[in-house]
Amino acid sequence: MRGLWFAMLVALGSACGGDSGDDPSAFSAVVDTRGTVVDTTGATVETTAVVTTTTEAAPVVGVFADSTPPAEGVAAPRPEQVGEVSLNETSALTASRSEPNVYWTIRDRHDEQDRTSLLGMRVVDGEIDENYGDDGLREVDVVGATNTDWETVASGPEGTLFIGDTGNNSCKRDDQYVIQVAEPQPGDDEVEVVATFPVSFPDTGATCGGKDVEAMFFANGALHLVSKTTPPALYRLDGPQDGAVNELVRLGAIGQPAGGFTKLTTGAAVNDAGTRVVVTTASERFWVYEIAPGSDAPTALVETAPVWSRQYLEGGADLQVEGAAFVPGTDDLMFVSENKTVWRWSAEQYEAGRF
Repeated sequence: MRGLWFAMLVALGSACGGDSGDDPSAFSAVVDTRGTVVDTTGATVETTAVVTTTTEAAPVVGVFADSTPPAEGVAAPRPEQVGEVSLNETSALTASRSEPNVYWTIRDRHDEQDRTSLLGMRVVDGEIDENYGDDGLREVDVVGATNTDWETVASGPEGTLFIGDTGNNSCKRDDQYVIQVAEPQPGDDEVEVVATFPVSFPDTGATCGGKDVEAMFFANGALHLVSKTTPPALYRLDGPQDGAVNELVRLGAIGQPAGGFTKLTTGAAVNDAGTRVVVTTASERFWVYEIAPGSDAPTALVETAPVWSRQYLEGGADLQVEGAAFVPGTDDLMFVSENKTVWRWSAEQYEAGRF
């Protein structure tokens, strides 16, 4: 069974509220090194890189202590808006592996409407193809699924997708899970659930039933989730079992700039080459990490700080971004926001925001 085969490969993480496990007072070692960075004007700026580790064997977080996100210069290249989806409250984004130029998204909140569907959009020549599905959004029913609070979607192995029913803004849920489905093929109007992976967290506090998660990605044969906490943390699911409660493995807090992220995490993705990983934060900006040769996305997230960062809109105007995906075969990025807009950033554009 495809789902049971994946049950030996998947990995994930999630969180709700603050995370006292990453309190800086708990850190046992701080190492300072000197370095230089180049801002968007081309000037060289001296900075102190602080790598902080806990008493555990693996480093947990790395930050640039004296650096701040680059200013948004008027001459800096800006992204292109490729269009708007026809439904609001879209959440998450992942590139299709079965259809060129197609991206999958979902709707995150459950109400009286039926929201147990995958939603596909096709981007052609920089615009959403309005002839793909109804008003440019193809709906594929996920048979046998329920939507308590779907928040994230990621491409997996063997032509599958993962949907995270991991929303937990109220910090009361203890029934979070990830479902695995076969990715829809051209012409499919429904898919079935292949496997269900209930999850629990090793560091859940007494006042919270679980963790809030809106970001996940598949790497190293495993599904990883990033918690929506301060600081955000990365989790992995080892040896998962279909239908059984699986306790996650906490890999550590992810690397951040000085002062941490200003907003909570809402999305994550890895490029096809395995050289970059992006993390989105709500409303303001996104962060891109560079994966060193011989390393991997999980290691880059917990041991290094981001290399590039850009505001979604000029001047930091609000844009509630809920999902991100790399354009297949490139370092370019696609974003979808809760207010329906879809944006594309080329690598050249966001690389202007190097620390």
